[in-house]
Amino acid sequence: KRLDILTGQASVAGPGIKIILQKENLLYSDVVGLINELWNSGAEAVAINNIRIIDTTAIGFLDALNTTYLTCDKEILEAPYTITAIGNSNILEKGLTMPGGIVDNLEFFKIYPEITIEEEILIPALTEKKVLRYATVPAKEEQNT
Repeated sequence: KRLDILTGQASVAGPGIKIILQKENLLYSDVVGLINELWNSGAEAVAINNIRIIDTTAIGFLDALNTTYLTCDKEILEAPYTITAIGNSNILEKGLTMPGGIVDNLEFFKIYPEITIEEEILIPALTEKKVLRYATVPAKEEQNT
């Protein structure tokens, strides 16, 4: 079960924080910065707009019809963007709001994240199983006795 939680194969619930970003001209690098700071602050599970974030998740952008869209694993995200994270709420919040940190940088560009501490957050499992194409478990080498 622990492995399923860590790899995003299981839904998880617990205390944490919710970040809402209203700004439509948010850059993908801003979202990556927020998510990385959550991981650095000890988040155990993270999602954006109810899409689970794992080690291979790609946050990016798509330019189409004179508009730039944020994407998560090639799925278009729509504002408001809601990032949820499970972990020690106080530490997660302090990681985001420390002086000179990511929230200070966003405010310079008139982006004001709404951060709330939540007693219970539900983060869904991945919608598709992660497929490994290259990594395998090596065969055990015979030991000389």
